[in-house]
Amino acid sequence: MTLSIKFCGGCNPRIDRGRIADQIRNYFLKYGMSVIFNDLEADIILYLSGCTANCAERYTKCDKMSVVIAGTTVNAIEVYERQLSIVVIEKITELLE
Repeated sequence: MTLSIKFCGGCNPRIDRGRIADQIRNYFLKYGMSVIFNDLEADIILYLSGCTANCAERYTKCDKMSVVIAGTTVNAIEVYERQLSIVVIEKITELLE
C-alpha cells in the first residue's frame, strides 16, 4: 500500500506542513506502508495545503481515495493544528479498513 503526500506550493502557509507530513510519514512507515511525495500514482493521496485555498487538491484531477488538509481543516472540518496529524492518521486508517 502506498500513500502519497501532495503538497501545495506553500505561498500562504498557516500551518507547519513539513512537521505534519513528517509525523504522518513516520507513523505509516512504522507499519510498512510506502510513503512518497507529490506523486498521484499511489493508493491513497493526502492533499496537504497550508491554507484553506486548498491548492494541493484544487489543481489536481484524481479519483483515488484521499484525505484533505487545508489549513486547519481535515476534509473540511475544523481541527486544532496540533491535532491535524492525529486526525489524518485516523482518516487514512479508516480508508485502509
